[in-house]
Amino acid sequence: MLIRVRWYTIRGVTTDLKGEDEFLVETDYVDHLKNSGQLDKWKASPVIKDVLQRPTSIFRGLQRPGNPRQFSEGLIYCGKPTECFGENGSEPPPENEVLAVYIVFNAEHECLHAFDWDWKEEDKDYPGFPKSWDKDYGEPLWPPPTRNA
Repeated sequence: MLIRVRWYTIRGVTTDLKGEDEFLVETDYVDHLKNSGQLDKWKASPVIKDVLQRPTSIFRGLQRPGNPRQFSEGLIYCGKPTECFGENGSEPPPENEVLAVYIVFNAEHECLHAFDWDWKEEDKDYPGFPKSWDKDYGEPLWPPPTRNA
């Protein structure tokens, strides 16, 4: 008998890149992405591990009016995976974009929960950062923002 797990674990780096953390992803959410036609997100789901293991930037807090506290204290890991996956296998990721993975602490499971992810246009002045990072996200944790010359 086949048993379906509700969550799967991804090992990634801590926000200071000096250690390892575990992040959980809900399998039903990944299925929902495909079934609801959110194919760009669904194609990125196998490579969120690349972002969590090799981020190009990390932030604390989403800047959204009325966000619950867990979102304002949540983490955003951004990165540039080298590939995505579709129905026919490997395919290139969107050009000039970074994948932003949104993470909150899940008190029920006492874990870091990667609950969503999006492709964001890359900031030309800050490589590896999403455009409008200074308005959309809170404190940059890694690396310190350095403007392109």
